[in-house]
Amino acid sequence: MVLSICIQIPLGIALATFLDFGSRYRIMKLFKVIWFVPLLMSSVAIGFLFSYALATNGGIISALSNFFGGGNIDLLGNHDTALYTVIGVICWQFTPFYMVYFIAAFTNISEDIYEASIIDGATRSQYFRKIALPMIIPYIKSAAIMSMVGSLKYFDLIYVMTGGGLVLRQN
Repeated sequence: MVLSICIQIPLGIALATFLDFGSRYRIMKLFKVIWFVPLLMSSVAIGFLFSYALATNGGIISALSNFFGGGNIDLLGNHDTALYTVIGVICWQFTPFYMVYFIAAFTNISEDIYEASIIDGATRSQYFRKIALPMIIPYIKSAAIMSMVGSLKYFDLIYVMTGGGLVLRQN
């Protein structure tokens, strides 16, 4: 739960900031769609997708490792890495929710505030750190609470990827 909050919320803020600052470019609409796709997928489908992609024999990670001269990598079969692998998949799926949430938070900040900060000589990073970030702290707090509650509902993904806590070994 803690890692989920510490990964999803900063990534969501970073993606939302990137999309908010680049909103005048048409390519940003494509980025929004591409980054939002994981949230649209079923947790069970994502679990199966990643369990096959992370398989020891024939998985993408093991194939890349073999291509570069390494051996097979067993991320889901190793009890030291299985939890972090599942957390990474969960963060991959649910970070787009927080991205959209923080885009909405940035939208609530008036353009006049941004324009006034630019007139006063603030750079974009100063605007973000000293003006925008403090203004979205209530949103960050509610996102953290939503992430905590959401962390308790990951049973289906964990069960599909690890067999319910029994680490699957795919040979």
